[in-house]
Amino acid sequence: MVGPGDLDRDLPRHDNDFVNFLQIQIAPTQEEVFSAEPPYLPRNNSTFLRDDRHMALQPEARRIVETHFRLMREDLLRPLCGSVQMLRSCGGILSPNLTSGRFRPSSKGKGHDSGAVDLYVYRNARVTDIRTSPRSGVCYEITFDQPGALRKKTTKELHEFWKASRRLQMGALVCLWRQSAVRGSEPAVEFAVIIERDDSNLAGEKGAKIVVTSAANSGYSERLIHISLKIAANEGRNVVVNDEVLLLEPIGSSYFAYAPVLSALQSLARVELPFAEILCADQPIAASKPAIFHPGIAFDFNVLANPTRQSGLLKNVRSFLAMHRIPVIISRHHPL
Repeated sequence: MVGPGDLDRDLPRHDNDFVNFLQIQIAPTQEEVFSAEPPYLPRNNSTFLRDDRHMALQPEARRIVETHFRLMREDLLRPLCGSVQMLRSCGGILSPNLTSGRFRPSSKGKGHDSGAVDLYVYRNARVTDIRTSPRSGVCYEITFDQPGALRKKTTKELHEFWKASRRLQMGALVCLWRQSAVRGSEPAVEFAVIIERDDSNLAGEKGAKIVVTSAANSGYSERLIHISLKIAANEGRNVVVNDEVLLLEPIGSSYFAYAPVLSALQSLARVELPFAEILCADQPIAASKPAIFHPGIAFDFNVLANPTRQSGLLKNVRSFLAMHRIPVIISRHHPL
């Protein structure tokens, strides 16, 4: 098995492929999402360690945490990566499948096989405001055209649609896709997370609005701004290009549910895992008896002795203690 990063090769698969999984960004990068190479996925079974040099060198606790991180992240991202790769192979913005506002990946498309998901497609996306938030850092207001089926709706009808819709929910992962209309041109993509969704802003007749933050670990993303404002590098200078920018939303994505768990797994690997010798052992460990079963130990259960009522709880405690021959101290009102 070929390990992660440059462990068993001269170069990593892409710019988000690292030996140390703590360096991996949870959201994908452009290089990662367009990579044709399959990712490094460890086996969730210690019997395969002889074929996995990377995992064989890891301590037991870290190996378990890293395995769960890499496999869970792949469950989250594979359908999205498959859809984006298929959109690219179909020509991107030139694909005739975009006219309905929904891209349906073909089973014959290139990329990850994968149960690729459909994508909602919103056209003419652009950054119309940048602000900061104490909680989310740098935030970007993204404005885009209403879906084709809604363009003749009134403001009231638009508000009713977005209020009832499950599209563009808080915490969802979206993709900004910029591409020239020239056949064969390559797209530039950047991922963001929705942090503000207001039905009134989505129902604007001149364009729907959401607020996002960059999915990159840094929070601030100059790349996101360049893509949405159609800025590209040309001979060392940044110039405005006549490209189209799409906002893509994977249907049924659960990024908002996966991301906190993946982040917690990375945090867990930075500290010593409690009870690691028990929780991570390959074979069951015979744990010692708790103190309550040791000879010579006595416990004061006077707090259970309520002279105003006879409780079934006290009888249950008495039965349990007698069964295990545990001495107790209790008041004379309720002798055991």
